[in-house]
This record gives sequence, C-alpha cells and structure tokens, in this order.
Amino acid sequence: MKTKVLVITLVLFLAVSSIASAITFKDLNNHWARATVEWATENTITEGYPDKTFKPDKTVSEAEFLAMLIRAFKPKDLTETKIKHWADGYYIFATAYNYPVEGAFSIDKRNWPISRTRVAELVSGTQGVNYSGDYAIQYLLGKGLAKGKNPNEISIESYDGEGTLTRAEAVQFIKNLKDKGIQELKVRPFLPSDPVDLPPLPKTDEQTKLENVKEVLVERLKGTDNEIWINGDAVVATGVAAIEFADPTDPEQNNLIDIFKANTENGRLVATEMINAAGVPVDSNFPSLIKQVYETRETITLVIDGVNIRIVANEFNLNAVHIYFK
Repeated sequence: MKTKVLVITLVLFLAVSSIASAITFKDLNNHWARATVEWATENTITEGYPDKTFKPDKTVSEAEFLAMLIRAFKPKDLTETKIKHWADGYYIFATAYNYPVEGAFSIDKRNWPISRTRVAELVSGTQGVNYSGDYAIQYLLGKGLAKGKNPNEISIESYDGEGTLTRAEAVQFIKNLKDKGIQELKVRPFLPSDPVDLPPLPKTDEQTKLENVKEVLVERLKGTDNEIWINGDAVVATGVAAIEFADPTDPEQNNLIDIFKANTENGRLVATEMINAAGVPVDSNFPSLIKQVYETRETITLVIDGVNIRIVANEFNLNAVHIYFK
C-alpha cells in the first residue's frame, strides 16, 4: 500500500514539476505563435518581460534578433559579457564572425528595429556566404530558409525587405532555421560572394502548374501557328483555349478554362489536357462532356478527386465553353 502511495505521489510531483517548468506568458493565450514561443523559451533562445508578458507583436530590435539567433545554436566561443549593454557578448561574437550588424559600432542602433533585409544579410552570413540586399534575400528564399509574407508568391518583392519583424515572427524565423537542419553558425567571408552561385527562387505550386500546362500545349499544338504564352496567372493558346488560375487565398474564386473552339475535337482535347496538367485527373470521356454542353447548352457539374467542376456554355459565343474548377 505504501509503495502505491509513493508511486502516485511521485507521478503527481513529476506532473506538477513539468507544468511548473513550462514557461507561459499571459499575452499568448490565443496567439498564433504560442507554441513556437514556448519552444524558444524552453530552449533558452528568448525570454519574456518581468510582468510575465512576451509582447509577441512588438517590433524586434537588432540586438534581440541577434541574441535569439546566436542562442539558438549555443556556440562554444560565445561569452555573454556585459560591459555597457546587455547584448555586448553577442556583438563581440558577431564582430568576430564578420556578421553585418549596425549595433557593433553604435549602441543606440542595437535598440532600433531590424529590417527584413538586414535579417537576410545576417542569416545568410551565418551560412558562410557574404550577400547583401536582394542577393541575401534570394539566398534565403532559394535555400528554403524563408518564404516571405506570401507563401503563394515566393519572390524578392513578397519578402518585403524594407519591412520589420515582430518578436513572434522573429522566433518563428529562428525555429524555421532549426527545422531546416541548420547545425552551426559559420564565419561570414570578408569578400562578397559571387551572385552566380545563388540558388534559384523556388517555384510555387501555381507556377509549376502554369509551366506544366504550357508544356502540354506546346506539345499538343506542335507544328501549328498557335502562339502559347504565360500571362500572369494564365496560359493562353491563341485561338484555341486559355486557362487562368484563381488566387489560392480567395476561397470564392474558381480556376477557369476558356475553350474558344469547343465545336472542334482539337479544342476539346486541348482543354482536357489542360485540366489534367492542372492536376485534375479527368478521363478520356471528358471531351464528350464538353461536346455535350456545346450541343445542348446545358451545364454539367461533376466532382473528380474532390475537385468541383462545372462545364458551362458561353452565353455570347456559341462555339465557346467555360470550365470552372476548384
């Protein structure tokens, strides 16, 4: 009996200790970054304020971001020395590793917000390269170390280099580096790295689909006079068909295929190959459905692999048919 009581007591003690050791902040209860911030505090990467808040939406300073970044990798040659500022040790480390930080030469600038471009220059520098500005941003995006503010449009512009980071975003940025398998901080070379060695920007799902559709059209219309090109979110084959992809962030929008010549077998086959290339596995019966709509002017709706499809006759052009799908 005493053994059981002892075991139960021990279990309760461990449970209470575990709960007590979990660091929580009163301003994170419903915040999107709560789990990430708790991960960071448990790993001594960041800390909150004396009033038991984290202030997740406060703009992060250069000193704060630099400290988070270095703490995340716990380098052996870091000495957390305080001479005039709490972050002196981190700036000594950054200077020794040739990291681009303004606070190394001005204590006041340590408390200034760090720009997203400076973050890119600093983080890329920790990987043993020396890139500045857009080159540094491209390095991060190409290596998958960042996605920018719009994951559906991975570009230099969508990274928003002139913007800043909140404390929560900064912690998430650091976690992304760790999740990517980054193991250590490297010395940044003194000479600029060659832009030729930059990784290409990754393609979004939409860009991949656009290129897939264009490739299919080029093959299907080989030897004809039809021009094929990508225009924004659309692929156009002059005189035959066009496909336009919807904004993936807008649930109300549909992807659209316009068949200009649904009265021809070639037009119906082109549309079928286009929707297949867009990731919807329609079968060999699909051209006959397009023909049926063209002839009867009656809408057909169907679902294939969870994709809702509507084939609709064009109200103004008797030879044209629309295909909506999402």
